[in-house]
Amino acid sequence: MNRILFDTLTFLNGFIALTIIAVSTLVGWNHPLFAAAKPIGAVLGGVFGLTAAAVICGTLAFFALMERHMRTIAERGPVPRVHPSDRLFVSDDRQEPRL
Repeated sequence: MNRILFDTLTFLNGFIALTIIAVSTLVGWNHPLFAAAKPIGAVLGGVFGLTAAAVICGTLAFFALMERHMRTIAERGPVPRVHPSDRLFVSDDRQEPRL
């Protein structure tokens, strides 16, 4: 159930971003401060909406990406432990870089 909800949220993330941008542009267009210059209000509202959408929906997209990576790691199963003496390629002439 959680996977279905998260996949739905990931799908709707773009629509949420477009809604934030459109609403803030309309608010800028209709704001009384920009009554004489409505296009300037719309542009400023759009810029603020784009910034808000980037922060909000970008955070959601980041969490979606992390969840996909964690799901991939979980589906692969446990990682086998390797003992240091079981290495296939051991080199004694390796030198550490100088600082």
